[in-house]
Amino acid sequence: ALTGLLYPLSFPPFNLGWLAWIMLIPFHVILSDLPSKRALWYGWLGGTIAFAGTVTWVITAMHQFGQVPKVVSTLLMFLLALYLGLYVGIYAWGYTKFYHQCPHLLCLGAPALWVALEFVRTYAFSGLPWALLGYSQYQWLPVIQFADMTGVYGVSFLVVMGNVALTSLLLWLCAN
Repeated sequence: ALTGLLYPLSFPPFNLGWLAWIMLIPFHVILSDLPSKRALWYGWLGGTIAFAGTVTWVITAMHQFGQVPKVVSTLLMFLLALYLGLYVGIYAWGYTKFYHQCPHLLCLGAPALWVALEFVRTYAFSGLPWALLGYSQYQWLPVIQFADMTGVYGVSFLVVMGNVALTSLLLWLCAN
């Protein structure tokens, strides 16, 4: 839930892009103690919270420009957040698989999974590339220079890799 609350703060209008580099740490710490099935549910919940905070524009767009009643617009926005949250749930499931079965690949596998899910989200069911994690870095020119060669997905990869590395360091420090 904490990661879900921090996620929207990385994007406009809050513009706290630096949070993206640490916001997955609480999520990863929790996931390290969960079985994969339970991680899927926790991830779905956290993802739904995260996307409920980033797709609020849907309410305004549907109500103001589509003449859809505000209550219906809000319900549809939450349904969209539930759908988008499922991608985070799948990431959580995969993260726990990597963590428990191949921890030596976690630093590359988890970011690759995140990026693969962002790519699918961008194109599946006509796509919704809204609030891709790499977009949160738009204010940080040195970071987004990487996007010249990799696109936004490369920036997302770097951000998730940073979160995984910091989580691994934190868990190692706590264990020693």
